Amino acid sequence: MPKRVTDEHRKKQDAIAKKYAAARGLHLELAPGGTFSPVDFVLRESASYGARPAEVLEVKCRNYTSTAFQTIWLEERKAANLRRWAHVFDCPGIFLVEWSDGVLRWIDVDDAVAAAGGQPVVRRRTDRDDAADTDLVYEVPISSMRGLTALTM
Repeated sequence: MPKRVTDEHRKKQDAIAKKYAAARGLHLELAPGGTFSPVDFVLRESASYGARPAEVLEVKCRNYTSTAFQTIWLEERKAANLRRWAHVFDCPGIFLVEWSDGVLRWIDVDDAVAAAGGQPVVRRRTDRDDAADTDLVYEVPISSMRGLTALTM
């Protein structure tokens, strides 16, 4: 099975999350459990101990442009984890993506699932050397996502 998260990939995710957190005026931290956490990051209202979570994030960095495809895949398992954590913390779960052309877009996980029609589909990755690399995904229309400048919730 291919290693999906390399150190370089994690650094890119960190940079993307930092941009988003700065634009939102929130404190960014790696989700509890680090790389083994079911979500990537937690945003809090402040860095103070015990500060209330404001958002939980799933971050993707894509090595193709934002106009290459009309949809972006959100794995059903990741959407379920994001929804679960958002419910537990009583805050939004955000799916955040940056493409190779620097475009950064985001969407609330519930809106992403709805925009994808509510039903996941099976898709196979063709950019990895593994014929069995299939996932159950939501095909989220990129047009349904908000740009970094559209940060009002």
